[in-house]
Formats: sequence, C-alpha cells, structure tokens
Amino acid sequence: MAMGVTWDAAAEMMGLMGAGLYLVTYAIIQHRRDFVKTLGYSLMNLVAAGLVLFSLCFAWNGPSAFIQVSWICISLFGLARCLTYDRKPLIDASQIGPDKDKA
Repeated sequence: MAMGVTWDAAAEMMGLMGAGLYLVTYAIIQHRRDFVKTLGYSLMNLVAAGLVLFSLCFAWNGPSAFIQVSWICISLFGLARCLTYDRKPLIDASQIGPDKDKA
C-alpha cells in the first residue's frame, strides 16, 4: 500500500474502526432506546461487522468470524425489515384536500 502502510496494518485499523462503531452504536442505544428501530442502527451494525470481518481475513479467528457473519445476517434481516415495514403516513389524507371542511 501507499506511504508504507501494510495491508496487515490497514486491516487492523479497519477492525478497530469496526469495534469502535459497535461501541458507538451501543452508546446510542443507551441514550435513545428507540434507535434500535431505525435503519441507521442496522446499517451501523452491518458496517461494524463488515470491518471486523475484513480484519479477520488477515488475522484469522474462526469463532470471531462466525459471530461477525451472524451479525451481518441479522443486520441484513433488520435492514430488510426497516425497508419493508408498513409505516404510518406522516400526513393523514383525511386532513388535507377539498373534503376537509365537510367533516
């Protein structure tokens, strides 16, 4: 790699960034419990697991890799659920339009 950074060192940094992202996500949950229902929560966990899994390619640890792959699968499920969840509309259609005064 450029500037004397080795792939091993880059992988270690990415793994540390992933671990840091896990901690930030957990800290946000402690502050705001409803954060677990957001798309951001699943994305943060997916990215964190991906970064840690990438670092494991350079310093293999089977059990840790198993956890990261599991975390990625669960995060993908969470993403799919967030994207397909039937949300309540922000604006009630009965409150707008020409028929609103007739009620």
